[in-house]
Parts: sequence; structure tokens; C-alpha cells
Amino acid sequence: MEKLSKVLKKVEAVVFDMDGVLSDTEPIYLNIEKKIISRYGKTLTDRLIEKIKGSSLVDAMGTIVRELDIKADPQKLALEEEREFRNYILDNPIPVVPCAKDLIEIVKNLGYRIALATSTAFDNAIVILSKTGFKDHFEVIITGDKVENTKPAPDIYLKCSQMLNIDPQFCLAIEDSLNGCKAAKNAGMLVIAVNVDNKAVMEFEKVADMVYNSNCELMEDFKKINRGAY
Repeated sequence: MEKLSKVLKKVEAVVFDMDGVLSDTEPIYLNIEKKIISRYGKTLTDRLIEKIKGSSLVDAMGTIVRELDIKADPQKLALEEEREFRNYILDNPIPVVPCAKDLIEIVKNLGYRIALATSTAFDNAIVILSKTGFKDHFEVIITGDKVENTKPAPDIYLKCSQMLNIDPQFCLAIEDSLNGCKAAKNAGMLVIAVNVDNKAVMEFEKVADMVYNSNCELMEDFKKINRGAY
């Protein structure tokens, strides 16, 4: 908690990632990707799954096609994945990552401005945010289709900062992927990584200012924060 207090001293806004931080939608993407590439007799390795995490669908499929030597157009595969994903989220409830709602409430109650930066396309993001009850919490929502370059490029976080009218150095990003952490760091923001598996902690510590195994763990530290006592 002492380290979190130090990180938060100059923070004015908190920018949340969505998939894997708020909505538990990454397994949905993963199942669709596995289904698509199985047609080519290929399987996703754990290393490749981690590598594409946080990327846009086009970038993710580009990486998959290149690394698995699949003879297919990644843009067409990404469009197929996007259609299947949209059909799924329209027809099914969207699971929420444990402690996500409480974490947002605590951050808001501490007086921070709140924004969202997600690689997910705008239309799908709005469906997810609406169905999970998160939509009205955010002052600014920036999606992957609204910037030229997606994570790990800094564009999405720089645009968030611009829309908030707050310098990136006074913003804290909460991310669950290395690509997302790199994007926020490249933008000049502070970064907290959450929902990180123990075996990946050392890799995340190279990029993020703090690393937590879960939202719940971070939430407990936020509960102890008395912002007025900084």
C-alpha cells in the first residue's frame, strides 16, 4: 500500500483497459481464434497467446498468420473473428472480472477522473460496457478503431490524455497485457498491471510500475488509501 500511495501522489486520472481488466472477454476472443486457425491445422501456443494479448484483431491475426505460417489474409480472418465476437456478445451475458466494479467505485470515490482505453472496436466496446454496467462510469472512452496505431503504440493513451486535457505523466493506466502496459508507458503514463499470473510477474515488472495478481488485490490497497493524507 505504501508503494501505491507513492505512485498515486501526482495522479489526476485513471485510465482503465477493458478486456481482461473489467470484462472477462479475452477467453471469448481466444476461443474464436482457436476455432478459426484450427481450419488450417494450427494451434495457439501459450507464448503466442501472451504475445497477441491486448492487440487489435487485425494485429493479432497478423501475428498469428505470420508466426504459424498460415496462408491466409489476416484482415479477412480478423473480420471473421469480429463478426463471431459481435454475435456472441449480443446474444450472451458478458462476464465481469472479479472486483472490477468495486475497483472502479473506489477509484471514483477517491476523486480521480476516469477514462477507458481499449483495443476493442467502438461498437463492440459499447455493447460490452452497456451489458456489464460500466458505460456511465467513464468520462472519456477511446477505442482501437479511433486511433491510427493500436497497442503497444502509445496512440490510444495519448488520445485519452488529450481528451481529458491532462498531461500523460499525471495519468495512471490499469492494464492486464504487456502490449497494454507498453502502450501506456510509451505514452508517458504510470502503469499498474493486474490479473498477472505468477509466472509472468517478472516480465511485467520490466514495464509496469506495480504488478498485482488480481483486481481484488489492487482494490484492497486502494481501500487503504486516504488521498487527503498524501
